Amino acid sequence: MTDDIEQRLDQMLYEAEWLPDGLGKLTLLDEAVRLADMTGDVDWQYRARYELAMTAALGGFPERALVAHSWMVAAFDQHPGRFPADDFLWHYKRTVSVLDEFPQISREKIESVFADLRGRYEREGMSLRGYFSRRLYAARGMGDDWRPFAPAWRHAPSDGSQDCAACE
Repeated sequence: MTDDIEQRLDQMLYEAEWLPDGLGKLTLLDEAVRLADMTGDVDWQYRARYELAMTAALGGFPERALVAHSWMVAAFDQHPGRFPADDFLWHYKRTVSVLDEFPQISREKIESVFADLRGRYEREGMSLRGYFSRRLYAARGMGDDWRPFAPAWRHAPSDGSQDCAACE
């Protein structure tokens, strides 16, 4: 039975790749997460949630992105080396971009999440350019002074983990 579920999961994730971000794609990915959870396979669970989180963040459902992100952080930490750190941190960077949209998330919690993100970049030996970019935009979104982050962002080396030139 697991083989049938895995085939269906593979098909669902493939189909989702071709859909525009939005409710239809999110519904399909919700079902993929449900099926992945039925397998008990952390690789399928992670993959389905990665796609769900990306779709939710880009498709206007940031609260859904945060739920999937929380699960992914726990899985990433429980299974060191199992998931590519650069993909995980790319996702993490995207997720922190929506934190300022939630007035119910305290500034202290947001600062804690950014400290965690920075620590993860540093542990992986990656440039902090992506971190400073997200930190700058979050400060601006929360009405804080973003200018202290601008020089660090501009002077941090590019290593492929930052946003594309147009996004920066």
